[in-house]
Formats: sequence, C-alpha cells, structure tokens
Amino acid sequence: MKYVIEGGTDSGSMLLFDPAALPDDYDKYSKVDPTKILEAATFNGNAFWIDTGGDGGYLLHAFVNETVDSGLTEFLRDEQHVEKFRIASGKLYFSGMEYGFRYNDSFLKKYPHMGGSFEIEPGYYRLSLFLTEYPEKLMDTELRNRVSAAAFRLHQSMGWFILLAVIGFGLVITSFFKSTIMPILLPVGVILIAIPFVVSRIPLYKETERIWVEIQWKYPSIVAILKKYDG
Repeated sequence: MKYVIEGGTDSGSMLLFDPAALPDDYDKYSKVDPTKILEAATFNGNAFWIDTGGDGGYLLHAFVNETVDSGLTEFLRDEQHVEKFRIASGKLYFSGMEYGFRYNDSFLKKYPHMGGSFEIEPGYYRLSLFLTEYPEKLMDTELRNRVSAAAFRLHQSMGWFILLAVIGFGLVITSFFKSTIMPILLPVGVILIAIPFVVSRIPLYKETERIWVEIQWKYPSIVAILKKYDG
C-alpha cells in the first residue's frame, strides 16, 4: 500500500512517529530538550527524526509492504535504516518535529497543514528512509510536455503577475497620500492587483495548475519503505 502525506516544519526537521510509541512524558520534555528525547526515540525505533536541512513543506511517499515506484528509484539519496521500527497503535504521523506529540495534539490540530497520518497494522517494521534529489527543471519539463505552449507560458508567468499585484498594492497605498494623483494611481493599482486573480480563474490556467499539482505529488521530498517485521 502506498500513502502520500504532506507536512511542514519551521525547525528544519520532520518526524515520523506513532504517538503511542513515544514515552509518556514526551509532551513535557520535548518542549524542554527536544534533541535529547528525539535522539533517544530514534535510536530505540520509537520514532524517526528527519533532518531536512531547511524549513518549509515536505511530501512523504510511504510504501508499506511493497516496493518503491520505479520512477523514483534513481532520485533516492541519503538512505537510512531502522531494523525494528515500532508502530504501537496503528496510526503513523508525518509532521514537523515541533508538532510531534504523545497525548496533546492541540498544536497540530491548530496547524493541520503541518502534518498528517495514515493507518497501518500495529507491530514492528523494517524502515528504510530516503531523501530525494531531482534534476533541475524536472517538473517544469514534465509540465511543458503535458500542456500547450500557451498554457505553459501563462502558468510560468504567474510569478510576474503576483509581482505586478504587489506593485499595484503599493500604488493604491501611495494614492491615499498623494491626493493630486489619486485619480491616476488608484485605478492603475486596482487593475494590477486584479491581474493574478483574474488569470487564476481562466480555464486554461486552472487546468494547467491542476496538472502542475498532480506532477508535484509524483515527486516526494522523503520516501519511507516499511516492511512488516517477521523476525
């Protein structure tokens, strides 16, 4: 079975864990000295602390009792193993390190986009975990091959449209302090602000964005292989 989970971190670390496998005092001591308790949990196979090297969003592809998609194999890097990884309750979480918990999941509930979970049979698993590395422009090239030239250019231009909107916002603010030129600045600013919103509603752009999201989901940041331990 394959599971796809999104998570994020502001501490440069992700965590793969079943809350029931963590120590009872985890919620208390993870706030005092998270490094010490996470190192111990990882060493004992009760969690896996992942150093991502940066903040932001991360996508996990977890393969349970099956092999990795053939299209991902060449991009796997930094292989790490845990011979006996414990799944105590059957619910495995992937989240930013700072959102890990034993009982109190209120922080993750407050920011649900920073982690997710999937159900898995309780027990011990052989865990192999990889970070991924992709060629520059890999996803851009795939998008270019799947849409028309016009659609690709429109999608690639959204960053410029957003920049124009930022400039437009500045013009609108300035117009309130320059009453003599407000009749010029205000409408120009409003038009610039509207551009990315209008473009995002064009059917051609919406379909291209759908395909872009689909492509992004094909290429995870982290890959985990879990094989039920029978030894």
